[in-house]
Parts: sequence; structure tokens; C-alpha cells
Amino acid sequence: MDPHASWMLVRGLKTLAVRVARQNENAQRVAEFLAAQAKVRKVHYPFLRDHPQHAVARQQMSGGGGMVSFEVEGTGEDARRVSEAMRLFTLAPSLGGVESLVSIPVLTSHAMIPAAERAKMGVTEQMIRLSVGIENADDLIADLERALEAVEARPPERVPVG
Repeated sequence: MDPHASWMLVRGLKTLAVRVARQNENAQRVAEFLAAQAKVRKVHYPFLRDHPQHAVARQQMSGGGGMVSFEVEGTGEDARRVSEAMRLFTLAPSLGGVESLVSIPVLTSHAMIPAAERAKMGVTEQMIRLSVGIENADDLIADLERALEAVEARPPERVPVG
């Protein structure tokens, strides 16, 4: 590694603990918010009490991490609408930054995996993945709350009469 990159790495390590702590706190709050929403079918976060590995996660980890995934009620199109309606979460399939990101696994990380295999893995078209950053948690939650309105924004289905 060159000297400048080394210096930047050392500089970043000095604040790593506070950044990870903030990320864990924010992700926990975001996961709890999402779990209480009628428009959210399921939330995947190890520090939620109903997560299948909750006890193991609590035993092994001091925080649940910054990754939260959830499934919206509705269709893959609804998931796309929600992700595109977010303003603080940047639509990007990356990880590791201090800013919050959003992606749809079936369109990004899992796009090349056949649908049957994705189904076995539990990756649905309605799934949205968040990499929660260190922004203000109330702002992130407000952004998600507003974005979830996109599920309602679609026109009602018309049933043919006669």
C-alpha cells in the first residue's frame, strides 16, 4: 500500500468504533420501524426478537450490523417504487461507506442467480436491502416512511364489469 493510502487507513481506524456503533444503533432503529409497518411483510435483521438466529446473534455480537433487508407487501414493482422514492438512501449496490445505501437484490447482487435458487435462499422480488449509514436515524426513518407511501401510490386495479 502506498504511504497516502496507509495514512488514510490509519486515520479512518481512529473513528471506526464510533462509526460502527452509530451504524448499529441506526440499523436497529430502522429495523424496528420497518417491523411495525403494515406495508412491510418481513424484516431481516439479527437483533430483532423474531429473527430465527436472534439468540445466537446476541450471544456472538455486540451489535446487529448495518445491513437490514425487508420485503414490501406487494410486487417487485412496488419494491422498485419504494427504493426509487428514497432521498437519503442512495440507490447503489455497494457496502462499507458511512452513507446509507439501498439496493434490490434481484436486480443487483442476485440478478444472475436463477429465480428458483433465489427462492431457496429467501431472496424475493419484494426484497429491499439497506446498508444503513451514520446519518441521523430520525431522518432515515422519515425517508423510509415517505418512501413506503409509494406502495399506495399505484393506481387501483380495475376489475372488468360484466
